[in-house]
Formats: sequence, C-alpha cells, structure tokens
Amino acid sequence: MVVVGVLSSEIFSRHPLMAVVTQRMNAEIAIRHFQSLDAFVADEWKLHNRGPRFSDLDAPCLIALPNLKHLVLTETAFTDAALPLVEGLTQLQILDLNMTAVTDAIATILPQLKSLRTLGLYGPRITDSTLVAIADLPDLQMLNIRKSDTADFTLRAT
Repeated sequence: MVVVGVLSSEIFSRHPLMAVVTQRMNAEIAIRHFQSLDAFVADEWKLHNRGPRFSDLDAPCLIALPNLKHLVLTETAFTDAALPLVEGLTQLQILDLNMTAVTDAIATILPQLKSLRTLGLYGPRITDSTLVAIADLPDLQMLNIRKSDTADFTLRAT
C-alpha cells in the first residue's frame, strides 16, 4: 500500500470519485464535481473554493485540469496528503491555501510550480524551511504568510 501523507491509496481507491478518475476523467466532469461543492469554476483555468466542503478526497479531480492557472482553496479541508496532486499543475499562477492544514510539506512541490505569481499561505503551519523553497520561485510577486510559524528575522534577511 502506498501512503500519501496521512491518507493511504486504499482510502483514495474507495472514494466514489476514483472510479471517475480512473475512467479518464475529463475537465467537464471535474468542473461539474467542483460546482457541486459550491466552488466557483469559471472555466478549466480557474477554480475558487472556500469552506469545508472541499477535502483531500476531492483533490483527484484536479488531475483533469492540467491547465489550471488559479487554485483557491481558502478555509477548505485540504491537507498535505493532497499536495502531490497539485504538483502536476505546472501552469498555476495563483495558489491560495490560506487557512488550510498544509505544512512545510508544500516545499516539496514548489519547485515544479515555477509559474506562481501569488502564493497564499496565511495560517498554515509553515516554518522558515519553506521560505527557502519560496525564495526560488522566479515569478512570485505576492506572498501571504501571516500567522505562520516563520521567524521575523528570517523575513528581514531574505
């Protein structure tokens, strides 16, 4: 059994969405699913969801949206377990994980997200070690790390 974060592949495989994902989910199906969670999906490039209805078990639908440019999951039940599914979204320009349970594990996927211009990590338990990965984002213009566990002196030094 492969373990992804705190969720195992066994849990993902039992989720009803996995049947759809394994049957070559397309963007239209993924968009309909996200809309059922009251997400704002303008098209296959923008997904904005706020609130607890989105969880890690919904994240496999993200693989059907490889051209996603905006991913906003503020105050959702998104955790480190679903981060590998974001890693493939290499065209992301906005990633907002404010007030989620994401930790320093996000540093492992940031090198693949070179197009990021805005990164919201308000509230997640990130520390100074994540700042090293953030510093390597070439196009980053806006960063929100308020209420994180980073030290003030680190921010001044970078």
